Amino acid sequence: MLCSFSLADGVHAIYLGDQLIFLSLPQDRYWTLVGNAALAGAALLSARDSRPGIELLNKNLVPAIAEELIAAGLIVHDPEGRRPLAAATERSFVGEVGDLLPHELSASSGRDLAEMALAFSKAKIRLIGRSGLKRTVARLERRQACKSGYSDLESVRFRVARFRCLRPIFTARTDKCLLNAVFLLEYLWLKRIRGSWIFGVRVAPFRAHCWVEWNGLLLDDDTESVGDFKPILRV
Repeated sequence: MLCSFSLADGVHAIYLGDQLIFLSLPQDRYWTLVGNAALAGAALLSARDSRPGIELLNKNLVPAIAEELIAAGLIVHDPEGRRPLAAATERSFVGEVGDLLPHELSASSGRDLAEMALAFSKAKIRLIGRSGLKRTVARLERRQACKSGYSDLESVRFRVARFRCLRPIFTARTDKCLLNAVFLLEYLWLKRIRGSWIFGVRVAPFRAHCWVEWNGLLLDDDTESVGDFKPILRV
């Protein structure tokens, strides 16, 4: 079967377990199809699909699911299938950046607080409004393409340690993961350190989370917390 649909602009998807999960950046939300509906959705977005049971789908189900997904703004007609459903990938990280020992971290200065305040205000502004997430991702993609900036592991460790030390002044770690991630990304970028923003999902039960990495190292999460999540988007 030739794939005649593509994911809509700003939409990402993953087939996980018996679920087809969509992340819509323009809508700032996740959508989930389960069972045969998920198989039908995967069939629409895959030129070749060998998932067990797909040949048994009701022929009327696929066009019905297509109509629903188009109406939801998740897929579009595209004879060339330029944005098909990508295969699920394994976790993106290889370890944690690690903590500094107390004697390695100097006392915070007024400049440190000012930089944190600037990064926090930028993060809050970036995420304002329904299209805030899409704009923020697009901004980070442009930043990732920038050639300037160099950082080594020790510089990153020091920067992350400073962030962890001062963050409670501005927000709790248990707050929305989106805000925490963008806060850290903006704080790192003040020193031209480019972090990677990872969105992950898991099923049974469904959960979504995002975190920040640098060269495959988790910066503000631990392997136990994010190890069960499969990446749906890497920025």
